[in-house]
Amino acid sequence: MGKEFMLNWIVEDTSNGVTLQQFISNKTAGKYSNKAIKKFIDNKCCRLNGRIELFANTPLVIGDEVSLKIPDLVQEHPIKILFEDDHYLALDKWAGLVCKGPILGYKLGHRLDKDTTGVLLLAKTDQALKRLIDCFRNKVIWKTYLAICSGVPQSKSGVLKSFLRPAGKIEGQTYHTSAETPPGEYAETGWEVVESTSSHSLIEALPITGRTHQLRIHLHQIGCPILGDPLYNKNKSSLIIPRHMLHASQILFRHPFTELDIMIKSPIPEDFIKVWNTLGGKIYAHPHR
Repeated sequence: MGKEFMLNWIVEDTSNGVTLQQFISNKTAGKYSNKAIKKFIDNKCCRLNGRIELFANTPLVIGDEVSLKIPDLVQEHPIKILFEDDHYLALDKWAGLVCKGPILGYKLGHRLDKDTTGVLLLAKTDQALKRLIDCFRNKVIWKTYLAICSGVPQSKSGVLKSFLRPAGKIEGQTYHTSAETPPGEYAETGWEVVESTSSHSLIEALPITGRTHQLRIHLHQIGCPILGDPLYNKNKSSLIIPRHMLHASQILFRHPFTELDIMIKSPIPEDFIKVWNTLGGKIYAHPHR
C-alpha cells in the first residue's frame, strides 16, 4: 500500500449521526470512493475512540475520535507534517496543490497560490479556525516568504503600501492592479534583498496584510517580478521554470489556545534551489532569521 499516513478527527455537531463511512468521505473531500473507504475499514485501518472499528455504517456522535491509517494521499508528493497538536496542523505544501476546500480533512487557515510551496496552516475544528482567523485579523501571525525575482531593486530593503483591486483576466486567471489610493484593499509588504546576481534577486518578503496575489504584485511594483509568474512577469527567460518561484518559508504565531509562541519552518524546495543556483546565486546557509 506504500507509505502510510494517519488522519485524526473529532466528530463535531455538524457530523452527529452520520455513518463512519460518510464521515470519512466528507473529511477526505471525496478523495476516495465508498468502496475504497469500506476496504480501509475492513482492513482494520480505522479506529473509533481508540478501538478498531469494522463496521462502515456505525453512526457517530459528537465527541467521537476517529483515526484512519491510509496510503499517502498523493503518491508523487509524500506528505510532510511540519507541526501538529490538538488544534492545528502545518503541512509542507507542494507546488500544484490547490487550496480549495478541506485538505487532509482539515479546514484551511489561510491560502497559498497553487504553485507556491511551504508552510500551510490547517485548523482541526471550527473553534480553532475562528481563533486562527482572529490571529490574522489582529496581525499576531508573521509570515516570511522567499522569492526568486527578475531584476535587482535599487535599494536593499523597503516597505511597500498600496491598494489592490481586480483589473481583468489573462487566460481565465484574474489579475490585480496596484494604486497608491483607493478603491481597493489596503496591502502592505516589507521586503529585503538576501542575495543578487547581475540580473536576478533572491528576496525575503514579509506581508503585513494578506491580500490576493499581494507579494506577486508588490514585487512586480518594485521592478522585480517573481520568476515564472505568468500574470505579473513578462520577462522571457531562457531557463525552464517549473512554476513561479515563491516559497512560504516560515510562520511565527502566538498559539491562541496555549499562548505559546510557535515558529514553523519549511525547507527550501529542490526546484527553488536549482533555479537560483543556475542563475549564479547561492542559497544562503541560514534561510530563516
